[in-house]
Amino acid sequence: MTNLGHDAKQIAYRDARSGGNYDGIWQNVGKCVFCDLRDKYILREENGIALTITLFAYIDGHLMIVPRRHVESPKEFTPEEWETVRKFMYLAKKMIRQAHGIKGVQFVQKDGVAAQSTVGHIHYHAIPFDSPDLSTWHFRKLANTPLQNVAVYKKLGKKIDELAQKYDEKYKEQTVTSSTDPYEFDWADLAFGSKKPLNELNATFIAAPRQISTKRFTQLVKTYLPKGNIVLGLAKEKFVDGFDDQPQFVMLQAADVQKIIDKVNVASPKHKIYTLRYAQRDAQFIFQKVNFAQVILVNGSWHRSFHTRPEYYTLTSRNIPFSMVSPFTSEDEAREYEAAIMPAVQQFIKPPTGVLTDVQMLAVAKQAAAGSFATDYQTGVALGKPTKNGYTLLATTYNKVVPFQTYAMHYGALREKHLSPPNDINFYDANHAEIMLIITAAAQGIDLTGTTLFINLLPCPACARMFCQTPIAEFVYSIDHSDGYAFDLLTKAGKKVRRLV
Repeated sequence: MTNLGHDAKQIAYRDARSGGNYDGIWQNVGKCVFCDLRDKYILREENGIALTITLFAYIDGHLMIVPRRHVESPKEFTPEEWETVRKFMYLAKKMIRQAHGIKGVQFVQKDGVAAQSTVGHIHYHAIPFDSPDLSTWHFRKLANTPLQNVAVYKKLGKKIDELAQKYDEKYKEQTVTSSTDPYEFDWADLAFGSKKPLNELNATFIAAPRQISTKRFTQLVKTYLPKGNIVLGLAKEKFVDGFDDQPQFVMLQAADVQKIIDKVNVASPKHKIYTLRYAQRDAQFIFQKVNFAQVILVNGSWHRSFHTRPEYYTLTSRNIPFSMVSPFTSEDEAREYEAAIMPAVQQFIKPPTGVLTDVQMLAVAKQAAAGSFATDYQTGVALGKPTKNGYTLLATTYNKVVPFQTYAMHYGALREKHLSPPNDINFYDANHAEIMLIITAAAQGIDLTGTTLFINLLPCPACARMFCQTPIAEFVYSIDHSDGYAFDLLTKAGKKVRRLV
């Protein structure tokens, strides 16, 4: 064994599990570590899937298979990604045998925090198996015979059929045949072939936008069509990636604007509107391979601040001009949209009733976060009154964009205008969920004494200082923030603070 990499940091990685330090490390990471894979640890990468070593190995030779994009469930994989995972499982087994002389390999995927997964980003462990001591199972005395287990699941027959149908509708890869319409493209047809048909257009590319009105689309066409051809991106997904099922983040679909496109293409003698259908995850690769004259990005059409995403670095490295524009024709339309969509949003985040467990309360907080229109991060709070059997829900809030929810979409997000780094707390478009909780409690006369606050993201330093001056007794969170500043401060203020995963 060579001495390469035996600095203090590498030794800390090596000894984290055997030395019992791993829990203290992962509980204080305020980001998704698998969204920031380091190339120096990656052994092979294909189709957005990385075969990499793990920093915190169970055993020498431990490998992992990780998608680059943030995927939380296998159901989100494309067929190409699934095939690459399968290929890398084969390679991992062969590599472990060649490098370590171990024939046995366990492939493990922990699905969610209930299965002790410490990172939500899906990953597959390829663990060399040389002795049973590494994964000893503690078998339990069973209540059911095999046939009784069959009976339990067969009772769910109708429900299983419904779930299978829901999966087909929501996740099944859309089969698209090559279009004979000269104005329609599909990235599936172009990805591994010539990009010449698109490059020859020298077009303005409107990257797949969130839902916009026909009036706004007409406005965009009148702005950019006189300058040249337009390629309109159309997402294959119904919602903005990262905001699944949230009513305020529906993507524009072809049917919404097809009549306008057809009318323009008949009437315009020189420039035309083309469409390009693609999965949102492919935007980065489209920007890499196609020479657009300029790119137009409609605010509210992506998750996280754009300048922290790979698409930003691709555009800037290729010197492709890009502009961010509003999805609305005016502030009046922005406000009208908020008023029209909020009933659906409120219904989507509607909490359950009755006495709730701490796990359920934290789930309520996470669900409440989906009421926010903030695209950089959605934070949710659930305030509970402890009871004998759990908690009574008193209020829920989320980080609310002000002065109205569509303000940042219309005028542009402050974080993006200032290229604010991920941990910068100076530029916000929203009142923090914690602030909204205090405002709500004051407005509704809720007594905070002895209550428990559940939040998906540990409060920032400013909110932590505020909470020190409240009678809230306990804080429960799932994701860390600011290196645990709030944990230390609130604890010193006599509050109970715990992380629930």
